[in-house]
Amino acid sequence: MTVLPAPRMRVYLSVTGDFDPDDFTARVGLSPSQTWRRGERSARDPQLAGRTVPVCDHWAFGLTERPEFDLELLVDELLTLAEKGLSALGQAVADLGLNLEVTVVVKWDPATTASPALHLRGRHLALLGSLGAEVDIDLFADC
Repeated sequence: MTVLPAPRMRVYLSVTGDFDPDDFTARVGLSPSQTWRRGERSARDPQLAGRTVPVCDHWAFGLTERPEFDLELLVDELLTLAEKGLSALGQAVADLGLNLEVTVVVKWDPATTASPALHLRGRHLALLGSLGAEVDIDLFADC
């Protein structure tokens, strides 16, 4: 039996809306992996440099992209890393009327890599639900 390489996954908490990401960071006590302001041209992503103008403010906290078969493991790791700030994050999102989601990005080539396992445990869903979070799963095949 041939074992195929794992797909590449990235998982992060994403907050969007009309807010100051620096103030949000101070309030929740977690250091973001990425922020941007509405109207700020992107210079971070070489593919989009200077061409993309965000329509809302953004704050993200998460894991870097890496090979992994199982989404559940990454979500568990993310929630463990964010644990000390989750209550404050949920409260800030509610107080400021912001949008919170767990964003999952999966990249794989069906011809050369294994398919991802997109499973979440009830405790993950309950915790995310208590924070008012949505789940966004973006699948990119043939990458």
